[in-house]
Amino acid sequence: SICNFGCGRWLGRRSNDNPSTGPVSIATTGGNITLTGVAERASGTEWGHGLAIVNGDNDGDPDTVTITSGSGDISLSGTGAAADVGSEATGLVIQNSSLSGATFTIATDGGRLSLTGESGGSGDQDIELRNATSGGLILGDANTGDVTFTGDWQRFSNGAQPIALQTAGALSFLSGGTTFAQPFSTQGLTIGGTSTSLTIGRATNTADVTIDQSLTSSGTVTITGGSIDADGLFTADALAT
Repeated sequence: SICNFGCGRWLGRRSNDNPSTGPVSIATTGGNITLTGVAERASGTEWGHGLAIVNGDNDGDPDTVTITSGSGDISLSGTGAAADVGSEATGLVIQNSSLSGATFTIATDGGRLSLTGESGGSGDQDIELRNATSGGLILGDANTGDVTFTGDWQRFSNGAQPIALQTAGALSFLSGGTTFAQPFSTQGLTIGGTSTSLTIGRATNTADVTIDQSLTSSGTVTITGGSIDADGLFTADALAT
């Protein structure tokens, strides 16, 4: 779709805009959920996000967003368009507001979770997660299957509060191309539970990788990068760097 101030697909509401949309819930008991947004550049475009899921925060009515699929897979994918007059052209953006009670939850009961983004410009993130409420943004739980992030520039720290991430399966952070376009960091994420494996970077990745928290995996941890800062932060059956 052509967007002047928005994106290819938008759920929730524009941050700091009235009125609140109220709760947003997308759920299946076993079927897959696929949400895809592809923005198209237009004259005067200010925001060119691909897929944006946003909780606003200024009308006193906290929004909630819940996406659950039971045994089905959840796939969120966004392709941004270059912003014509500045601002942002993020591929996939998930944003939770600072209003107390605002919550954002994505989880499955065995199904896989995939988040993929491609920005519309070299100065924008492919995947951007923002959380301004303590405990407000939750990705996965103890029953969620494999979780995969795919994008050349992934950022999780553009918010005042950490983002909870958990999986009972494999956890992977991969570039869309051969290498991350920017240094990769887990800053902003609180990764809980025990994954069956952990992979950061493709075999061809040359960007730096920083792990700023302790992680546990029952399988192999594979980290590929130029400079890797992760000393003493893993409990795993095998570690390959």
